[in-house]
Amino acid sequence: MNSLLSITTKRGDHMWKWIKRLIGLTFLLVIVLAVFLIPAKVSTQEQFKNVTVNTSLVDLAQEGLSTADVTASGLQTELQLNSPQLRQVIKGMLGEVSDETLLNTAVAMNGDYINVQVPIELGPVETMVSMDFSASVTDQQLTLNLERARLGHLPIPRSLVASKIAEKVNQEGTGATMTENHIQVTLPTSGYQIHSAKVEKGNMVLQIIVPISY
Repeated sequence: MNSLLSITTKRGDHMWKWIKRLIGLTFLLVIVLAVFLIPAKVSTQEQFKNVTVNTSLVDLAQEGLSTADVTASGLQTELQLNSPQLRQVIKGMLGEVSDETLLNTAVAMNGDYINVQVPIELGPVETMVSMDFSASVTDQQLTLNLERARLGHLPIPRSLVASKIAEKVNQEGTGATMTENHIQVTLPTSGYQIHSAKVEKGNMVLQIIVPISY
């Protein structure tokens, strides 16, 4: 009987040692993930607070008129915006901005997506939420579709990010609405219309129409 109890006790001790090892390995794995996957910093040169506006969409559209085609709708031209130009156009449209989160946000084009980076802090760890959006335009309505999201370098569900974005976007005065993973913005018209838009190979390609008055 004593031998049986001794064997049972030894088995229990052995199992407890394995459980402690498993807990230790799990804790170590969490630390490794936190150290190597989560930390990331926003590119400072791509933050809106460091963008100087030297051009606007109107300026770019006027420059493109020299190669425009005459159509039934007016003069049609294609513009290709690189990341610095896109940041200037967006900041120019926003006007005076005092929101620190927005000023610290970085925007760039990555392949066929618009990449938006928002810095955050998780305790002592500085990191960011990185989001990739696809873009399209129909009847002066810009639609941004949230395609994927990451916390630092760690992929996270889009729904976690979308709910936070919706709180900001759906406030009065933003001129935008968000439903599920889709943000819709009514584009301003200043003597031109954006017929279509897409992001392709790191550039935003816009089809601009300037109506002709007779």
